[in-house]
Amino acid sequence: MDRTKTLAAGAAGVVVVALLVAVLVPGALSAPRAATQPGNVDIADTTIQPQAVGGQTVALQVNTTLRHRGNPSPNVTVRLRAIDAESGLRDHPDSRSRRVGR
Repeated sequence: MDRTKTLAAGAAGVVVVALLVAVLVPGALSAPRAATQPGNVDIADTTIQPQAVGGQTVALQVNTTLRHRGNPSPNVTVRLRAIDAESGLRDHPDSRSRRVGR
């Protein structure tokens, strides 16, 4: 074989191996992991203030501030529940949820 045919065969072999690696190795062609993970969301601050105090009930105003870093986070829900201090049980059957973001 002459030198040109040998170089062409070697180049074709390199291309075939590269294509096989790209197809067979998981994640070889996917986006970087950091670009596909949702961002970090945590609670930055919470304030609780009584609004109306009755004989056995108290209406509370709850303000919660969230901190978000990174990529968009599509499923963020804040859930508030009242827990009885003496029994440790949920005090009221209604819990409130609110979706934030998009």
